[in-house]
Amino acid sequence: MKNLLVELVGRNVGVIVDSKNKHESYFTLANFKNIQEILIPIFSTYYFTTSKYLDFQDFKAAAEIKKVSYLEKRKLNKVELEKI
Repeated sequence: MKNLLVELVGRNVGVIVDSKNKHESYFTLANFKNIQEILIPIFSTYYFTTSKYLDFQDFKAAAEIKKVSYLEKRKLNKVELEKI
């Protein structure tokens, strides 16, 4: 997946972490700008067809709330945290 993202966006994004038992790997995309510009548009275009779709809709709504504080370069306030 990471190689696909690098190919799609033209830059290195995210980190792959293997579990201790090496039976699982996790891809982490923690930079909020990358979440807004890469992850959300991809999953908005190529959406889930399971109950994960509803989880993504909640994630996307939370990201929109976070976007305001991100653009203003401040932490989330109490009201924003309660909405999330």
